[in-house]
Amino acid sequence: MRPTVFGKGWLHDGEIFYGIELGYDMQVEHQGGIGEMRREFGIAPGEVGLESRAVRRIPRVEEFERDGAYGFGYSSTMPDGWLEVVFDDGVGKLGWGGRSPDDDFVAYWGPDGLFVISANPRLRLLHDALVGLDLAVLAKHGTSGQMSVWCTPVLLVKSAVPAGLRDDLLRSDVLAMENFSTDGKS
Repeated sequence: MRPTVFGKGWLHDGEIFYGIELGYDMQVEHQGGIGEMRREFGIAPGEVGLESRAVRRIPRVEEFERDGAYGFGYSSTMPDGWLEVVFDDGVGKLGWGGRSPDDDFVAYWGPDGLFVISANPRLRLLHDALVGLDLAVLAKHGTSGQMSVWCTPVLLVKSAVPAGLRDDLLRSDVLAMENFSTDGKS
């Protein structure tokens, strides 16, 4: 699990908050995608659209709160007490970005888990969506430079996702299915 630096932010449609991009840091751990995270959340392929990315299982989530900051997350491999160390580290980094109001959180993620810290009340909405199984997880991929590939997890509150984004996800999945050929000739 590594801290993120680039490509992070809260997602909102006007005043309606619907998710978060956790970001990336150009290291190998953030280039491998979110397959392990999807397995931890019980997300199985097969459906299309937003539901194909819906959380169906909640890993053992830990929460911490101190000095106005709140954090939650899970780790599938680290020993007990480790996430509190991550929380303390993240609280110390809050406010370092200072680029915009949408950059008021610290995120860590990798194949072994994720953790997010913020004083923004939006983070509690994400936690509530997770425990209420109203969360979807998808990967946003891109490239920077000639050889650098990145991936950032995107956590979406399903009940708040704008209709246009729901439609875009569905169209993208249907198009991918139409272009997929089992004989290798697509």
